[in-house]
Amino acid sequence: MNIHLDSEQYYQRGTQYFEDSQYDKSLVLCKRAVTINSNHHNAHYEWGRNLFAKKAYHKSIKKYKELISRDPIDADAYFSLGLGFGRQGQFSEAETQYKKALEIDPFHALSSHQLAYALTEQGKYTEALEQYKKNMQREPMNSFYDNNFGYLKFVLGKYEETIQSCEEAMRKNRKYSMPFLIKSLALYCLGKFELAIEAFQESLDKVAENEDWKTGFEMNLCIIEGELSRFEKTLESGDVGEIPREILEKNIKALYFIVDLLKQVLLEKSLNRNGSE
Repeated sequence: MNIHLDSEQYYQRGTQYFEDSQYDKSLVLCKRAVTINSNHHNAHYEWGRNLFAKKAYHKSIKKYKELISRDPIDADAYFSLGLGFGRQGQFSEAETQYKKALEIDPFHALSSHQLAYALTEQGKYTEALEQYKKNMQREPMNSFYDNNFGYLKFVLGKYEETIQSCEEAMRKNRKYSMPFLIKSLALYCLGKFELAIEAFQESLDKVAENEDWKTGFEMNLCIIEGELSRFEKTLESGDVGEIPREILEKNIKALYFIVDLLKQVLLEKSLNRNGSE
């Protein structure tokens, strides 16, 4: 009997269960594969993926550290380790792991993507902007990067540049609603209130065109409320970092403006829906 073949068979069956979101079954088979062949690198990796999928982030971190000790030049392992740290809110550690992955493989797109996010979560906005520039060079048609680049410009009070980036994101993907919301925020901060309302209305139109309206609106509301909460905590802490205090206060007002509009729309649509039933 070829034990390596048997180990591979367990691993392959495990990956099939993983794709079907049957993580417990997948994990059992990956462990069996490793029991038969302790050097089965992919089975070890899949073991970690299953732990992550089961939200056992601490255990997945431990597994990926073990994997890296076996193979210290596996960019995917460093990336996955970074994801585990990120899910636990340890963004500095996540940043370190994504950078290690990119040292090994400068074209590791997922690490580039997550690195920009980890930097943003730490308030390293200038460095995050530089990372998004690199990402946009690699993937020039990815509207997500233009959108996030524009949002970071908004955070730093560069409102005209925010609008330019959002319009670029819109040009690349007319179905994407978030650039319209971010443009609305920037226009509000510039005192262009009527144009801010127009951009907000366009964001609603995009949600209505492409998604279940309630899910789309609630998702956007959740994102904006999350940013509002983060900004308010930053202001309360007194440690505003790279954001000038007056800009932070202006941004908070703009976020309240969007939150109030979204809540009003959700209420009106809910009432109209209930009235028609």
